[in-house]
Amino acid sequence: MTIANFYRQSHHDTALDILLRWSAPPRCLVAGDFNAKHPTWQTGRLEGRGEDIASWASENRLVLLNETDIPTNPHGNTIDFAFTNIGLAEATVEDHLATSSDHFTLSITVPEIQHVTARPGRVRLSSDEEMKRFVETVQAAIAARRSGF
Repeated sequence: MTIANFYRQSHHDTALDILLRWSAPPRCLVAGDFNAKHPTWQTGRLEGRGEDIASWASENRLVLLNETDIPTNPHGNTIDFAFTNIGLAEATVEDHLATSSDHFTLSITVPEIQHVTARPGRVRLSSDEEMKRFVETVQAAIAARRSGF
């Protein structure tokens, strides 16, 4: 797995220009402070090269893990986020985990995925939660196969 922690100082684009030329490999997570706004992560906002970032993520088949309109700093903006091509990964803003930063903590969970050979037979699910997890796993496997991962 490749993990990239990214920081873009406002109005200084050297780091962003490097990122935008980088092709994300399989099993990749890119997270950090992008200091950019785009309707994908903050409704109605476009600023700080957000369009470039959203296009780069789309071209690299990376999905945004953040929920739209969940602020990542006390000013109400969503400028910290995570992109990945790892199925079933999740990100949650943990604003209660205060640090000395003016940003909220972004907690990222990446599932442990191992190659398992399918065995013929029936799958028995005994709860709605097991059914939900099964559906998510199948959908992630289909998406990964379609995107070549």
